[in-house]
Amino acid sequence: MTAISDRLCVMARGRSLPRLALLILLLAPVGKVLAHAGHGDEFQGGEAGAHPTGVDVDAEVADRIGLIVEPVKLQVLTFGVKATGGWER
Repeated sequence: MTAISDRLCVMARGRSLPRLALLILLLAPVGKVLAHAGHGDEFQGGEAGAHPTGVDVDAEVADRIGLIVEPVKLQVLTFGVKATGGWER
């Protein structure tokens, strides 16, 4: 065995292997992480967010999927979301 493998075996017997693994992870070089094209600059500049004006749907498709168009109105939902939690200060 080489000196390095001898040392690793001694460390493994001495239960220092997790420390060695952590040391290797901490000392390993970290590469730069980049998002793919079009991401990462959404909040740069002074442009306002997109304001969609509507969606065009073919009459045949709307009939086939049962699409109903109604004006928007304020209403109370008939269901709730159960959640547990507490207040934080």
